[in-house]
Amino acid sequence: VLDNSPSTIQAFKPNTAYTMTYMMQNAVESGTGTEARLYSVPVAGKTGTSNDGRDSWYAGYTGDHLAVVWMGNDQNEPTGLYGASGAMRVWAGVFKKLPSRALEVTHDGLEWAWVADGRQEATDEGCAGARRLPFVAGFAPAYMPCAPLEPEIIDGQEAGGGWRSWFGLPSREAEPEPAAQVP
Repeated sequence: VLDNSPSTIQAFKPNTAYTMTYMMQNAVESGTGTEARLYSVPVAGKTGTSNDGRDSWYAGYTGDHLAVVWMGNDQNEPTGLYGASGAMRVWAGVFKKLPSRALEVTHDGLEWAWVADGRQEATDEGCAGARRLPFVAGFAPAYMPCAPLEPEIIDGQEAGGGWRSWFGLPSREAEPEPAAQVP
């Protein structure tokens, strides 16, 4: 009796697979891969471009399908395409026509921590720029409370200016006292 059933191996620990999937889903949700979003399921993927602009590639997957698309030319000349402007559009065109389901990856063995942009420590949810990120259990960064922002002082005065600063306008100075009238 011939058994043609595929054998399976576990290539990664589940928490490693979840962390990689989470990062690649973020690249699609808020990075260079936004045009690869599918409305029915989350997509994990990453764009790529060679330094000299000769190659455009995109690797992406859902729970059912995985594909890598490469675009270049046989003369090894620049294509003028980036990962998001070339290969990802081909990938998205195919995957939007495929029935797909969400990828199910366990997150056992992970812990979550709020980390603010530019910081090496875990912090508070309300800290400016804080995002909730997964870490392998026991490897989350140490906690440091969010420091209040100090006002920027320029020429001895606190910078700011309310809404005027949003548009690059100088802060409104106090109205000058009217000059005394000489009779």
